Amino acid sequence: MVLVYYGRDMDKKPVFDRIFRDLGIAKRDLGDADLNATVGELADGDGQSRDLSGDKPLFLYYDKLDSKEIQKVEAALKEAGLRVSRKAVRTENNKKWTLEALMYEIGREDEWFRKTNRLYQLVTHPDKARLASDPAYMALMAQSFALLEENDMSEEQLDQAIAAIETDLARQEKETVPRQ
Repeated sequence: MVLVYYGRDMDKKPVFDRIFRDLGIAKRDLGDADLNATVGELADGDGQSRDLSGDKPLFLYYDKLDSKEIQKVEAALKEAGLRVSRKAVRTENNKKWTLEALMYEIGREDEWFRKTNRLYQLVTHPDKARLASDPAYMALMAQSFALLEENDMSEEQLDQAIAAIETDLARQEKETVPRQ
């Protein structure tokens, strides 16, 4: 069983319907009316939700699927051009969470990974000439790279590092644009 909360992506429901039908994997469609129920209750319950409206990002919850089934779903989603970054697999702990609480936590993790990837892109594609000639730029990139190597960096640290590099890059670009 897979729980699917469409939220802002309700237009993708027909594609999900086809994928799960073709794979022979049961799914239950959810909406905002289901946010206060636990994911365990939703997965173990019968029927479909009547009101699928919602305003949160797309979310999948894999309940009692083995890894091969999950891989099949992921491959079918990829083949259909669907990217779902917010998803969870049932655990003894999270089955007791409300859908809303789990979606919130997974959303925070997703945002942290997005920011980590953004910082990684910034520090792995530096201006090599500036690295050699600008000690402040070199220090900024070295500090940001060191931050990426930490296991417990906060979202605030990521935000600050990204902002510092992007501000520096914008300033540098402004200084190098020829004036007419």
